[in-house]
This record gives sequence, C-alpha cells and structure tokens, in this order.
Amino acid sequence: MNFLNATLLHKKNEIIVKLVDHNVEFNIPYNSVKKIDKKYLDGNLKVVIGIRSEHLKISYRQSYSSLKLKISHIEDLGDEMLVYAIFEEEDSSNKPN
Repeated sequence: MNFLNATLLHKKNEIIVKLVDHNVEFNIPYNSVKKIDKKYLDGNLKVVIGIRSEHLKISYRQSYSSLKLKISHIEDLGDEMLVYAIFEEEDSSNKPN
C-alpha cells in the first residue's frame, strides 16, 4: 500500500482529494468515504490516505477519479511485473476555478 498525505473536501456527491506533497487532485464518490467523521471533510485537516496498487489500472483516457502518472521504469519479476511511476503534477494555472 502507498501512503500519501492529503486533504479531503466534501462537495455535493463527491470528495476532492488533494495530495499535500504534490500539486495533484482527484475525485472520489462521497459514498466510498461516508463513514469518515465529517470534521475531516472540510479541506483543511491533513489526513493520510492509502492507495492499494491492485486497485489501480492503466487507462489512456482521463476519467472521474484518475491520476496522471509518468512511468519511470518497469521491473519484470517473471510471473509479476512492478511498475514504478511518479505524479505528473498539475499546473495550477491550467486548472478551472
């Protein structure tokens, strides 16, 4: 599991996840975190989120909850393969207000 520092902001039926150490945001459905104490959903309190690699998939189209990553290298282990990637940080000047 990969652990990342983040803030969570509840807006309508979604949560905006902003990674604190990166200029990266993505959305997740509110229903997936509705059991979280509301005080953590104001966009100010820092939390640690865990992302399981087995829940990630490669897509060439951007979707609702996609992360833009750049593959740095691939390690072939025989029956498995490890893919190492870094965030392609968003340019805040191109983000809509």
